[in-house]
This record gives sequence, C-alpha cells and structure tokens, in this order.
Amino acid sequence: MPKSKPYVPKIKGCYECSQRRINCDRTEPKCLKCSSKGIECSGLHVRYRFSSGVSARAKSTTKTARGAFALRTNGEDDAQTLALPSHVDQAQKFKRPIRWRPHQGIDRVPGKKTAKDSSKRPTGPTQKKTSSSTGEQSLISSTTEISSSAKSEGDHRSQALRLPGHHARHSPLPLFAVPLPHNISSGKRFLLRHFADQIANEMVVIDGPHNGWRHLILPVALTDETLMDAVLAVSAFHRSLNASNTSNNHHKMTGHQSDPFSGAEPRGLYTRAIVRLKSRGFHESDAQNRHTILLTILVLLTSAMVTGDSDFTILCRLLQSAVEAMGGEEAIGGGELGEFINRQTHKLLTYAAPLLSEESGLAIMSSPDRRLEAFDCLNHCIRQHPEHEEAVSLVVDLISQAQDIYLNQFQQDHTLLAHDQPLASVFRVQKFIDTVGRFPDDSPGEQVLVWASFIAASACVLDEHKSFFQGYLFQHYMRSGFLNLVKALEHLRLIWARNPAERWTRLLPRAGIFIM
Repeated sequence: MPKSKPYVPKIKGCYECSQRRINCDRTEPKCLKCSSKGIECSGLHVRYRFSSGVSARAKSTTKTARGAFALRTNGEDDAQTLALPSHVDQAQKFKRPIRWRPHQGIDRVPGKKTAKDSSKRPTGPTQKKTSSSTGEQSLISSTTEISSSAKSEGDHRSQALRLPGHHARHSPLPLFAVPLPHNISSGKRFLLRHFADQIANEMVVIDGPHNGWRHLILPVALTDETLMDAVLAVSAFHRSLNASNTSNNHHKMTGHQSDPFSGAEPRGLYTRAIVRLKSRGFHESDAQNRHTILLTILVLLTSAMVTGDSDFTILCRLLQSAVEAMGGEEAIGGGELGEFINRQTHKLLTYAAPLLSEESGLAIMSSPDRRLEAFDCLNHCIRQHPEHEEAVSLVVDLISQAQDIYLNQFQQDHTLLAHDQPLASVFRVQKFIDTVGRFPDDSPGEQVLVWASFIAASACVLDEHKSFFQGYLFQHYMRSGFLNLVKALEHLRLIWARNPAERWTRLLPRAGIFIM
C-alpha cells in the first residue's frame, strides 16, 4: 500500500484570486495577478462576516477588516497609537487608523531568498544592486568593483542585495497607528508605510516612538497636499531605485514593466510638490502654514539624499531663505513640532555647509556655536534613550573628529611643513577608524555616521584607509539604498586622485550631492 503524502495546508491568498480559482502570489498590498488584470485586489487581510459594521448579506462580505471597522491598539504586539500634533485641527482626525507594521513582505517575491547581515565590518560585495536607469547602473557597477578591494571575512554579504532596512542593527520597531482617510488609495497607503519603515529610521540616531520624521510629519502630511506630495515622492523614488527585484518578477509574470505599487511617477510627484511650494508665500502669518512649508523643504532634502540629485543646493538656500523670511527660529515657534523643525534645520544646514562651498564650510566649522548645532538631534535622542548613552557618545565623538579633520585641512597650510602634512592626516584618519571599531555591537546609531565617514574618507592617504571607507560606505548603501552614497564613492576616487597640493575641501562641492 503506497504511503500517504503528508498533509500540507493550503496557503491562502487574496479573495479575488480564490474566486478565479488561481494561486495567488501573495504580494502586498495588492497581488500582481490581480494588478495585471486590472482587478481591485482586497489584499491578504482577514475578511470578516457578520461583524460589527459589516452587513450579514453576501453582497457586503467583500469588505476587509480595515474597511469594516477601525483597528484598535489594545496593547497587542506592543502597538502604539501616535497622537496628532496639537496644532492640527481636531476635525482632521480621521476615524479609521492604519497600522504601520515593521518591514515585511515588501521584498518578498516568490522564489526569492535573502541572507541575514551577520557581519559588522564592511566587506566587498560582488553583485550589483540594480537601479532604474542606465547611468545609475554604471555608477553602482563601478562602485561594486571599488568595494571588492575591501573584501574580507564576510563575502556572504554579496548575497544580501535586497530592499534596505531588512537587517537593521537595532531591535524591530513597535507597531504604529496613524489615522488615514477611509478613501485613501492602496498605492498611497503603501508609499506612506514605506516612508515610515524605510526613510524615517535613517534620519535619526535612535529610532522609536519619538521619531518626528514618522509621528510628526506623516499626520501633518494628511492635512496638506504639498507635504503629502513630497512624502510620496521620496518613497516612490526610494522604491523605484530599490525594488528592481519585484519589478522584474512582475515583468516575468505579466509581461509589463510597470510597478503596480508605485501609484504615480516619482518625478511627477516631486515636481508637483515644488510647484505647490513655490506658490505659497514664506511670509505666512499662520504657524501651521509656516510649519508645513518648512517640513516640505526638509522632506525634499531627503529626496536629494535618496536620488543623489544636485537639487539640494537650491533646497538648502530655499530653507535658509524661508527661515529668514519667517522671522528666524523664534518665529517658527516652540512646541514639539517647532522644536523638531529647528533641530532638523540646524543639523541639515550644518552638514550641508562643506558640500555647498569651501567658504560656507569654513565659516561653520570654525564657529564653536554653529558646530554644536549638529548635536541638537543627538542630545534630544539621548534624553529619550539614556540606555544608549555609550553609542550616542561615540557618534558625537566621531562627528567632532570629522569636523576637526575638515578644519585642520586649512590649518595644515600654515602650521605644518609639506612633508609632515600627510603624516598628520594619517593619524587623524586612523583615530577615526579606531573609534568606529569601538562601536558597541547591536547598538543603534551608525546610520547617522555617513557624513562624518565621507569627510574622514576625503582626507585618506593610505590605501588601507581608502579600502576601509569604500567598504564602510558601501555597507551603509546596502542598508539604506540611498543613491547619494554610490555617487559619494565615485567622487572619493576623484578626490584621492587630486594633485597633493590641492585642498580636498575645495573639491567637496563639485560633487553636487547631499551626503548625510
């Protein structure tokens, strides 16, 4: 008698695929098979019948739990509900919230397996991370060749090419709930969640409920179309640059190249946000309008980080002009949102100064008060998470070292002989690398060391130091997927090949990229 096969439970997909009697590919938020046929997919959420808010008759059974009633956060899975800022009109609080879940399923395609990142030190990836254009492919390809010189004990990292954020060093985020209008499209809903999961965590030293890029910006975006366009543009750009695996899988199944989750062209969203921003006056008397204008510019600056575009020079000057036209920091106001805007403005303008011009970089780095403005966000984070004081202290030390490295490039011309200058630079860069090696395992914070690492890498003289920073910056790119890191590695090769008599601080602005 033949052996009976072991029972394998059926993996259920969406309701629409089950009605058509086909196997669902279980892609979220909408499966590819429904998208290819133009069918509105209800997703993989549990369907409720005979529950409160759902008709008992069959004609209403296609509603999902999310559409039938608001999700409650009663403590399960450490869920937290994010309150709207006090300045947002209570009438804007929509009845139906959506949960921001930790990153899952975005890069999960049938037959796709990913490897965990178990190595701390950078290694040399051997595969290419596909981008959305030929120019970007060549940049990434050449950077992969650069980083191969830093290859060491972790060659398995080359198999970890996937959507960034999957192997974060710190513990997974709790569930977040942000109220959304009931009629918001699934594509827009997906991009908002992508911003919360993949962008917001890269902008702070320690992620958590206090992260204003998530719990302040997203609720305000629901009340302002300009800010909403900016948020969607950043997410769409990031997804288009990092979701090539999903797009290729969709192409194989349907024969179409379009991404069913994009919902809109990233460049169109970005342009629309810029046009709407220009139509608004900076001399707004209403505090809420001033806040949304400044938040929009801050979000657009993150877009320059994601894409590596040179628009950041215009956006930085626009941010400075807006703050001055509004009457300075005092006019922005206090409160949680006003303080968040001031902290982020200080940080971004401090980091941008050496990348805008050598003169602005020298003005900032030679002013103790202006240098300290870069630490406003770090001080805020350590007040929220005193348990990570050791890691944050190292971050402060590394940023201070990078500022000193930049400033010492000018002092070398007057205080050291020509043959002593390279030796002094080697000692400073080696100290920076040694400090990075002291970073505690499994501690958050290394994601905010991109700017400091780029500055220190620019001062490299020894090949071993160059190899370290090639691998280290590429490791950051593997995590975040921000294209500015790829272009930064390309620009470092030009800096290292310069005439030794030329200051590398003069070459930084020529890159035209925002490194942070």
